[in-house]
Amino acid sequence: MMTVISGSVTLTHPDGGAETFTAGDTFFIKKGSKLIWEITEKLRKYYMIVS
Repeated sequence: MMTVISGSVTLTHPDGGAETFTAGDTFFIKKGSKLIWEITEKLRKYYMIVS
């Protein structure tokens, strides 16, 4: 789980689909996901990892 405090990040999936997250957005990433991270603005975040 990650919450964007400030900045912006774009996550691109293997199929080419992309999602952009900005300040205030919260999202989840499944363990083992293959993603390309592109930080498009200086990123401040809060994240939690659970196994």
